[in-house]
Amino acid sequence: MLTWMFCAGTSGKTILRHILTTRTTHPPFKIAEELELLAASDDSASLEKWCRDAIAALPEEAEVVRRGNVKVVNKIMGHVMKASRGTAKAQDVRTTLLKLLQ
Repeated sequence: MLTWMFCAGTSGKTILRHILTTRTTHPPFKIAEELELLAASDDSASLEKWCRDAIAALPEEAEVVRRGNVKVVNKIMGHVMKASRGTAKAQDVRTTLLKLLQ
């Protein structure tokens, strides 16, 4: 099951700006879908793909995390957040990365 939720941050402002400039009558959730402002949850296939890609792109950091230095996972998380354009929930990214790196 794929679950979506609004991203934190400036998504609300972006939706409001879109409503005001386009005079749309679509509900905010529909606008968020159209503007790709929804965050994928931890059961998302996209999230796992982004995490696997980040691990492949940063093999040295991944190895450091595997050896026990969990703080380095933040650098890998940054790579995932960039790939997801900020739509991935940070806690879900962290959980998925740690699961994949064990």
